[in-house]
Amino acid sequence: MTETQSIEAPVLLLRDDMLSAKAKFLWLYLKSHADKDEKAVRLNQPHLCKVIGSGVNAKDLRGAVRKLEDQGWLTVDRSRKPHHYTLNQGENL
Repeated sequence: MTETQSIEAPVLLLRDDMLSAKAKFLWLYLKSHADKDEKAVRLNQPHLCKVIGSGVNAKDLRGAVRKLEDQGWLTVDRSRKPHHYTLNQGENL
C-alpha cells in the first residue's frame, strides 16, 4: 500500500458499539499493513502499542485484540512471534 492509498472499512465495524476507538483504529492499522490479499499481517506488540497512541500499553493492546476477536473481526495465530493477525471483514459475524 502506498502512502496515498486509502483504506476501506466495513460500516459494521465502524458502527460496532462493542468496540473501542482503539480497537477500531487497530483493525484499520492492521489492514493498512496487510499482505496483498488484504487479510493478514505480522507485527509485534511494542510497535502496535506505539502507533495506537500515547499511554497504550501491552494490556490495552491485548484488550483491543481480544475484543476484535470476540466480535469476529480478527483472528490471531499466537503460535510464534510476532503474532499473525488475520482480518475478518464480517464473515464471522
